[in-house]
Amino acid sequence: MRALSRLLMATPSTMGSKSSLSEALALLPPLQLYRRILRVHRKKLDPEMRILGDSYLKSEFRAHRNVENPLHIIGFLTEWQLYAQKLEGDTWVGEKLDKDKLDKMSDQQIGQLYELMNAIKNTEGEGEGEDGSPVTLYPIANGPQSIPADLVALLHREFSAEIQAGCTYPMEEPMTLERFAEYWFGTFAVVAVLGEENENGGLREGRDWEKECLGTFYIKPNYPGRCSHVCNAGFLTTVAARGRGVGIVMGETYLQFAPKLGYKYSVFNLVFENNVASVKIWERLGFKIIGRVPGAARLANSEELVDALIIGRELV
Repeated sequence: MRALSRLLMATPSTMGSKSSLSEALALLPPLQLYRRILRVHRKKLDPEMRILGDSYLKSEFRAHRNVENPLHIIGFLTEWQLYAQKLEGDTWVGEKLDKDKLDKMSDQQIGQLYELMNAIKNTEGEGEGEDGSPVTLYPIANGPQSIPADLVALLHREFSAEIQAGCTYPMEEPMTLERFAEYWFGTFAVVAVLGEENENGGLREGRDWEKECLGTFYIKPNYPGRCSHVCNAGFLTTVAARGRGVGIVMGETYLQFAPKLGYKYSVFNLVFENNVASVKIWERLGFKIIGRVPGAARLANSEELVDALIIGRELV
C-alpha cells in the first residue's frame, strides 16, 4: 500500500538571511494567496459583499499578472496577505507576515525575498506505507521557538530514548531539552505529521503528538566555510510510526529540500553497518558507500565493535 506524502514546500534556492527566509516562509505565493482569499471571503463575508470582494480581487490579480518588478510584486502580495490575515484573525493557520520587518528591508533584501518566495511550491511525493494515510511535512526554518513546545518535548523524549537504546546514534548521554531544541531545529528541519495540512489546524499546541507526529529530520552543513555546500542530516522516526514507511518518505523529502537549500553533496558520516534498514533506505535513494571506519562504534546490540559506513551522493 502507498502512503501519500503532502509536502509543504517553502524552500529557498539559496540559504538567504534568516530574516528573508522567515518572511519567504510567511509570504504566500500568488496563486495560493488568491485561493486563500477566496476561501476567506466565503467564510467571512455576506453574499453581497462577497460578490464585490471576489470581483475586486480577481481584477487586481489580473492587472498585476504581468508585473515583473520584485518591489511591486512583494508590495502587492504583502497588502493582500495582510488583508487576508485581518479577515481571518485568530483562525489564520500558518506563519503570519510581519509588515514592520518588510518595511525595514532594503531593496536588495526585497529582491532576495522575491527569489526565495519564487522557490516556494507545493509538491507531492509517495512513499511506502501500510495504511495509505496522508502525511504532511512541515519545514521549520525559524528555530525551535517557531513550533509547539509540546511537540519539541515529545521529540526530545523520543531522541533521548534513541540515544539510551545505544544502537543508532554515537552519543552516550541524552541532551537537555534546550540543547536538543537548538541542535535539531537550529538550522533547518522538517517535521512529519499524520493527516492533511488543515485537517487538525497545522502545527499547534495541544495535538496528540504521540499519535500524530511520525518523525523529523534536520539538514545542516557537514563542514564549515569553503566546504559548507556539503550537507549532513539526522533522522528520527517516532516509535509509533515505525514500520509504516515514514523513513523512506522523509529520505525522499530530504533529497528535495537539500539542493534547494544550496547544498551540492550529501554525506552521512556514521551509518552503522548493522543498521540494515537505514543502509537499505539510502541505497534505494541512490547513495553509495564511499568509505568505512573499522570498529567505529560500541553499540548495545553488538558484542563486538561495529564498522561505520560513510555514505554519500551528489545532489545536483
